[in-house]
Amino acid sequence: MFSLDSRENSVTSTSDSVSYHIEQCCLAFLKSLMDIGKNPNGYVILSNPCVVDDKGYKLKLTTKNRRWIAQMIRTVSMIHQLRVLKIYKTKRDLFYEQKNLFGEQRNLNNSINRICHWLGMDPTSGYLLSSGRGLVIGQLKICGSNGIVDCSLKATVIDDFSCTNLFTTAQCILVVEKDATFQKLIGEGFLRLFPNVLLVTGRGYPDIATRIMLKKLSNLPLFGLLDCDPHGIEIAMTYKYGSCSKKFGMENRKLSHFEWIGLSRCKLPK
Repeated sequence: MFSLDSRENSVTSTSDSVSYHIEQCCLAFLKSLMDIGKNPNGYVILSNPCVVDDKGYKLKLTTKNRRWIAQMIRTVSMIHQLRVLKIYKTKRDLFYEQKNLFGEQRNLNNSINRICHWLGMDPTSGYLLSSGRGLVIGQLKICGSNGIVDCSLKATVIDDFSCTNLFTTAQCILVVEKDATFQKLIGEGFLRLFPNVLLVTGRGYPDIATRIMLKKLSNLPLFGLLDCDPHGIEIAMTYKYGSCSKKFGMENRKLSHFEWIGLSRCKLPK
C-alpha cells in the first residue's frame, strides 16, 4: 500500500521561520510608518527587509491603495495567527471573519497573492485550505483530524488535503471532465471493471484542491479523458502545465506526468 505523509512535497520553510519572517516584514512596515516625517516624499513603503537589493517587492502607501494595503495587513495578521496557533481554516472562513473589510472573496484572494510576493514565500501552505468542488471515488483513504474517509464507498468531495494523509492501493488515476461523465461511469460499473483505478472529476475547470490531491498522488500514472474541443484542451493544459494565473506558488500545481487519452484532433477525418 502506498502512503503519503502530509508533510511531504512541502516547499515552504518551517512554521517558526515563516512566522518570524512575517514579523520582520510587519516591523519594517511599522518602522516606515513611524519614520514618515523623515521621508521627504512622505511615503510609507511596504517592503521586505530580508531583500538587500532593489529587486524585492515594494509598495507605496497612497490614498488610492490604502484600502487594499489595509486588507493585506489584516490578512497577514490572520495568517500569522493560524501559524502560531497551528490551526487550519479555509479562505472562505477568513473572508467571513472580515467581510466588511474585504467586501468580496476575490479581494481576500488578491491580498493573499500580494502577501506572497511581499514576503517572497507562500506563508499559507498547510494552514489556509482551499475549498474544492471536485469528486473522487475508488481505493483511496483520507486520514485527517476528523477520522478516516473511505472513498471506495461513495464519491467524495475533494477538499484541500494538504494537511491529511492519503493511502491508496490504486495503480493509476483517470480524470474526466464533467460530473455527468463521472456519474455515468460509476453507474455503468466502472469500479467493478477497473477496481485499481481512482476516478476523479474536477467538474469542469480544475480547482486548486483537486490539483493538490493529484500532486500528492503524483507517483501514480495520471490519465485524462477530456472533450476534443478548445475547452477540453484548456483543461488538459491546466492539469499538465498549470494555470495562466501568475499567483505565487502556482508552479507547484503542475502535473507534468498527466497524459491526455481518447479522441484528439489529429484522429479526426479531414
